[in-house]
Amino acid sequence: MLSSALVRYQLQFGLDVSNLAFSCYLQFQFFNQHLFRAGQAMNSLPSQILNVVRYIMTTLRNFIACLILTTLFLSCNRLEDKAKQLGNKAKSKSKQLIDTAINKILPDQKSDTFSIRSIVKDFQNDKSITEIKGIQTDQNFLYAEYCVYTGDKNRVLKGVSSITPKKVNDYTSDDKCYSVTKHTFYDDIAPDEKNSETAFFWNFERLKNYEIYTCIKAPLRHYIIFDKNSDTVYHRIEELRD
Repeated sequence: MLSSALVRYQLQFGLDVSNLAFSCYLQFQFFNQHLFRAGQAMNSLPSQILNVVRYIMTTLRNFIACLILTTLFLSCNRLEDKAKQLGNKAKSKSKQLIDTAINKILPDQKSDTFSIRSIVKDFQNDKSITEIKGIQTDQNFLYAEYCVYTGDKNRVLKGVSSITPKKVNDYTSDDKCYSVTKHTFYDDIAPDEKNSETAFFWNFERLKNYEIYTCIKAPLRHYIIFDKNSDTVYHRIEELRD
């Protein structure tokens, strides 16, 4: 049918059929080539967008990783200090639990008199330190001392800080005394510590203004409470449990 049409077309218009067929073929190929290039251009646009998105995501992941590493590095020292505090606190809590349990079994022990100068050697020849009262209690095979005396705040802190600590297990001693909150102090106090024998020490709770300092000089922990309106000092010493 196509051949008959071409013959009729040639006879009617006087054209060569082979030349006409070749011309149609060239036009068809040109049309197909343009369609192919247009398709390629349309297909490459999503690919370019995808590459940009991948680049942004990779950069973002690298930035987040660097930020996390930097934060961990800066927090390293803080975590180490916090671990030390938590370790000492855990030991104190275990001591309180053991003391409370044993106190329910063992009978009450009589307290002995105690001098702060036997622990703070720097006070021995210092007449500015005037002792009022001191006792030593046996808290289930470990001792705790409660003292009340008068003395200059800076002098007291200097004397306690000068104590030479002993190497006992893994306890870390402090170079100097430092201030703490009431919450920190009471965390180390067993519920049964307040009794008729130690009542003279707990009178500090009636003070309007006072400040608390602490210092570990292994194997002992000191809590020193200063009355801000006088030179009276309330000093508690406990033996650290291994």
